[in-house]
This record gives sequence, C-alpha cells and structure tokens, in this order.
Amino acid sequence: MSRLLLLFLLSTLPTSLMAEPRKFVRPVSIVLDENGLPIVSVTLHSLKTPGTSRAFRFILDTGADWCVVDKSVPSEFFWDDPHTESTARDIADQALPTESVLLKRVEVGDLTRDGIYAARMDLQAQMGRFQDQPVDGILGMTFLRGTRFLLEPNEHRLIWWGYHFSPGATLPLSTSPGSLPSLPIRMGGQTVEAEVDTGSTGGLDLPAALRPTRTGGKTVSQGVSGVAIAGEIQAISIIEAGGFTWRHAPVDFQEGTKLGRIGLDVWLASKVCFDFVTRHVTLTLDKAGNLPLRREPNRRLPLLWDRSGTVPQLVVALVKPGSPMEKAGCRVGDVLLQAGNLKGRALTRRAVQDLVASGSRHGWIVLRSGKEVPLTFHAP
Repeated sequence: MSRLLLLFLLSTLPTSLMAEPRKFVRPVSIVLDENGLPIVSVTLHSLKTPGTSRAFRFILDTGADWCVVDKSVPSEFFWDDPHTESTARDIADQALPTESVLLKRVEVGDLTRDGIYAARMDLQAQMGRFQDQPVDGILGMTFLRGTRFLLEPNEHRLIWWGYHFSPGATLPLSTSPGSLPSLPIRMGGQTVEAEVDTGSTGGLDLPAALRPTRTGGKTVSQGVSGVAIAGEIQAISIIEAGGFTWRHAPVDFQEGTKLGRIGLDVWLASKVCFDFVTRHVTLTLDKAGNLPLRREPNRRLPLLWDRSGTVPQLVVALVKPGSPMEKAGCRVGDVLLQAGNLKGRALTRRAVQDLVASGSRHGWIVLRSGKEVPLTFHAP
C-alpha cells in the first residue's frame, strides 16, 4: 500500500486580518484529483490593478496551518512579508523552503477574507510530481479558522456556514501540538491526539508505539519532499473518539510519529460539518451507528512526474514486493512510455491507475538504461 500524505506544519503567527463573511450559501464545487485530494477554485485579487482578480486551483487542507501559494502565482496578488517567519515541514518532518507573504484578498465561493498570511514556495515542483495537473496553492487554516462549512462529498460540494445535522456524531475539537485541529483518539486504553487532515489521502493513522504485537501488511507513505514513511496496517476492532467508535477499522501504524492523523477516508465517507467557530466536527454515522470510514481499495500507483526536461515523464518511484508492478517486471527508475493504448497526452497517472485497477491484461513499454523494455500485466 502506497499513498500520498500532504501536511504542512508552519509556525503560528498573528491572526490574519479578516473581512466579515458574506451571508450567502451558494455551494462551492469540489473536484477530487487522481490522488483523491479535494480541489477548490480560489479567487485572488490584484494589488496592481484594483478590481482585477484571477481564479486558481487550491487543495482544501485542514492539515496545513497556513495557506500556501506556488511561486508561479504573480506577485501582484500579495505583499512580501520578510519580517514574519514561516517554516514549512511535510509529513515526514522534512523542512521545505518558504517565503512569507500576505494575500490581499481571498475568495472561495461567497466567503471573502482579506489579509491572509500564506507561505510562498515551489509547490508545483513538490506536489506536481504527484499530480497530472499541478495545483496553484493550498487553502489552509489561516483562511479556514473562524469558519464553518458543510462538506458533502457525494454532491462534490462545500457550503459555507452549513449547519450541524441530525442524526450525527458531534465531537469537540482540540488543538494538536502543531496548532492544528485534532480529535483525541482512544485505542487499547491509550489516548493520542489525531490531527483533522483533509490533505491526507489515508484514513486512520496512529503512531507505531500503539501498534499491537501481531504483524500486519507493510505500507509506505510519502511526504511532498519525497521522503517515505514506513508503516504497518492492521485491522483494529474498536477505536473510540468522543464517545463514538470506529469498528473493525484498518489502521496504519506509522514509524517516527507521535501524533495520529484522520484523513480523507473518514472525511469523504459521508457528509461532515467542520465548525472552526465553536470548535466541533459533526460526522454522519453509518447504518450500525458507528463513525464513518471508506473501505475502498487503494488504486494509486507509485508513479511520479519528472518535469525537469522539456517533456514531462512518468517515472516508477517504488515497486512493492508482491504488487502487480513487481509481477510485471517494473523497476524503480523506469520511464513509462506507453500503457495499453495510452501514450502521449493520454498517458496520465489517473488513466494508468484506472487501467491497472481494471485487472485486464495489458502491456507497458518502459525506457530502462536507454532501451525500450516491454512489460506485461496479467489479469488476476
């Protein structure tokens, strides 16, 4: 199992200047990229030309303390702020070079906020390896603090100031040591803070210190720096949060972490209300009255984009023992030239993932040590 974890921990700074929220509740459309990350349209306003604005693609990420803008975003949309320090770290605790800026005005649907602190960095070089269409930024907690929104994944939309619904489980939020919203998770008599992270494509992640003695399946998670985190996934009969439970839930116990994490397999399982005003989260219970959890198989392949040349290339970044890629003969560093009938512009991570997940017999052509090598994926 290999998956992407997106998390930025940034130094906490003075609260940003915020405009009064508008009272409209027009839904905001959400698109899921090939990793399953929620993407929203964010409008930034120009300093250079009053009344001029431009829309950008941002990841909705409650696991990012700050908003982030890519270096490709023109400087007319922000003030440089060299006197304010930002230190970004990914999920593997790797430092990422950043600059501090202050966005003039940020709009997401009918919610407008002024003077939003953000980190400016080469995000597309980092995240762009994981995405067919690199994003322009991350909508983090410098914008989301003090808001409430209803996330409805089946309708692919977000509604600002959406209400708590019933029946459901309303749980009080706390604050992690990284200053991010979190929930206390209890397992086997031990409690750990689990960060509420819509930038993580996983489900329930806990520190390896809580792992039962039995052996589970090996996992590899990767931060945007490219550094991998080893883990082990096991099915846990009962996990508690706020008096409610997940039952028979797969948990990824990750090495080198002290905090837990709750990712999109929970937040996109059904509608959920994030309330960063009264600091609560309301989740839809499943038919058995338990906390929700998606149990779909992971279809993501460890293929990364190399955009260092004139033509982007898909490169094999990891070959897990026993995986379809190993059985087909893939090697780390192989450059994918064709998969089935997919080649040229049609050769994308999403398309290749769907092809392999279909289970059909098909061939790959990879470039290895300067030679084209044919590979065959057999039907199960």
